[in-house]
Amino acid sequence: FSATENGWTDGGLAQDWMMKDFDPQTKEKAAGETRVLLMDGHSSHFTADLLEYCLANNIEVYGYPPHCTHALQSLDVVYFAKMKECWKEAINKHEKLHHRGVNKEDFAKVWGSAYIKAFTKENIRSAFKKTGIWPYNP
Repeated sequence: FSATENGWTDGGLAQDWMMKDFDPQTKEKAAGETRVLLMDGHSSHFTADLLEYCLANNIEVYGYPPHCTHALQSLDVVYFAKMKECWKEAINKHEKLHHRGVNKEDFAKVWGSAYIKAFTKENIRSAFKKTGIWPYNP
């Protein structure tokens, strides 16, 4: 995790994330193939330095148009709604089993069970299909 002094994102933070997180975590699995990264269109994600780094490292970056992520960002459109549903189910199950709400000690276990149920290959594919990203369907 990183932060800037003022709490706002900037080009340096985006480039650090690209170089220290995205690139090393996806390079081996890509096996020399082009990697595609979809991001919101915030200007901090599209600095000259960042785009040059991506070009040199076989990463194609695409930005969603402003004010469209609610309709185009796959995780917003499908996944987070599914996660919310699974989270409510996990809380209800926990409360029935333990006769109390979720506390700090329970949080990770309850959240984890919801996450595993929601974050499936099928749900991810459904999210990208619904937004027309994969298979490509403008």
